[in-house]
Amino acid sequence: MRHLMPGVCLLIAWLGVVRPAAALAADQVVVWTAHPLRKVLPDTPAPDGTKGVPILRISAARGEVEAAQLCLRADRPVRIETVDTTPLTAAAQSTGASSSAPAVTPRVRLVAYVKVIRPSHGQGVPGLHPDPLMPFAPFTLEGTRALWIDVRVPRDAPAGRYKGTIRVRPAGLAAIDVPIVLRVYDFTLPFPPRLVTGFGLYARHLKERYGEARYDEMLRKFRENLADHRITHVSFPPTDIPKPDVTVKADGSVVLDYTAFDKAVEKNLRLGMNALDVPVPAKFRGRNKTLRSPYSREVLERIIADIQRHLVERKWDTMAYFFLVDEPGRGAFDAFREIEEMLHRAAPRIRRRLDMGYGAYGGRPGSRKEALYRKFAGLVEIWVPHIDCVDQEFLETEQKKGNHVWWYICCSAKHPYPNCLVDFPVLDSRVPFWMLFNAGATGYAYWTVNWWNKDPFKDPLSFAGTNGDGMLVYPGPDGPIDSIRWEATRDGCEDYEYLALLTDRQGAVRKAARAEALLKQVRQVASSPKDYAQDPTILLDARNRVAEAIERLSSQTNPNRQAAKTK
Repeated sequence: MRHLMPGVCLLIAWLGVVRPAAALAADQVVVWTAHPLRKVLPDTPAPDGTKGVPILRISAARGEVEAAQLCLRADRPVRIETVDTTPLTAAAQSTGASSSAPAVTPRVRLVAYVKVIRPSHGQGVPGLHPDPLMPFAPFTLEGTRALWIDVRVPRDAPAGRYKGTIRVRPAGLAAIDVPIVLRVYDFTLPFPPRLVTGFGLYARHLKERYGEARYDEMLRKFRENLADHRITHVSFPPTDIPKPDVTVKADGSVVLDYTAFDKAVEKNLRLGMNALDVPVPAKFRGRNKTLRSPYSREVLERIIADIQRHLVERKWDTMAYFFLVDEPGRGAFDAFREIEEMLHRAAPRIRRRLDMGYGAYGGRPGSRKEALYRKFAGLVEIWVPHIDCVDQEFLETEQKKGNHVWWYICCSAKHPYPNCLVDFPVLDSRVPFWMLFNAGATGYAYWTVNWWNKDPFKDPLSFAGTNGDGMLVYPGPDGPIDSIRWEATRDGCEDYEYLALLTDRQGAVRKAARAEALLKQVRQVASSPKDYAQDPTILLDARNRVAEAIERLSSQTNPNRQAAKTK
């Protein structure tokens, strides 16, 4: 992006020199703002009473990425040549960060559309849907188009208000200067994240799309993109962490070379990894209910035992888990039990994960009070039900034992349960994280982000009945193109951290009745997997109230911070 001259920036930002839109663009371009959960379509009209130039407002914690939409509308074709931004500068610095913090510079992307022909589960809406977020390029505005404006708040940014300008330049017309105001809350999101998020990244589709020669480059770019969206590790399959090299000696003993494995784990730890799907040389075949491996069962157990030894030695065992059987049906229950018992014999310190779909649940979505997977108690330390297969009473019992509960979503979830599909509301991609928090779950899994079995820009129907399932990131010519649903997923991860921070602060203050009342409001946003507020402004309002409560409670627990604020 090109930047305005510093003197012009200050004049616009600080003196508020903003002329009416009519004078700037000859009455041809109408401008307004929208929150990031709003779908802005080519025929979306400007809100009643829209006039002049709005102020684009964003609020975020340190270490957070947050967005808003700048909407443009013209009834006759207008060429939008450039959109420039100024760095945001602080109106007044607060405490809690270095005074030499780097500038906060907004990023501008152009919201693009995909066309849905067959609605997801018969419940979606056909037609154009905003989803890909493309790098900005000049475009002809006729009707409505949205610009996606986001800011990345540095972890050392002082709290307070920041101001700057977005300048839209229509061809042949005066520029439109839109003020942007960023509020930086006086707290920082944790790194690594506390919420565990295991998402798939399929090697096959990366190779098919970019070729073998670019595979390593694209694996790195997409993995970094996942980390940037607070996805803590790649799972099922763990694409970017190779299996240790195995040598089997003549006497049946094993020697493992962990060089490549260790290097990959260390890299992922730097990206914020907080869980590790341990790659082992074995794969479960659901069709014939067997565990296939190039090694005998005895040798495989020795390999797994040595992996545990190494993980303990490197102090990685507490975040590690085995995930060999996915969504077992009733016919695979005995095989599942045998495999999990083998894993425990060989590596009793490493947790075992189970994802439970309808087979392990025992029926249609929400049809059972007690899930069949109850019979696996003692075989699993990480319970991962599909969002419509949650046996909350049993899972709470497992949590009391010290075991973990995550959730996952895939193609089959349909309303009244949320799902991150192109033609479902954007809210559906964000609200599951509120459900997770309210249920006491500590992780979230999703099968893959790059199931490009077709060109997702042209046809989002990834499977019969679902648009965009497994397609959360688009394949750009030089790497990942984010989707609106993908940004909403990161926002949901950040919301979870807000809610957890509020709980932490509440526990540190004796009188936190207001925080308790706010947590009740949080529970009302998403009281169960299928009961949640459909109006996205309810979630956004609760999120802002939570942020203000965290600030308030932080001041109560840190008198020095409160004293500095009052100076």
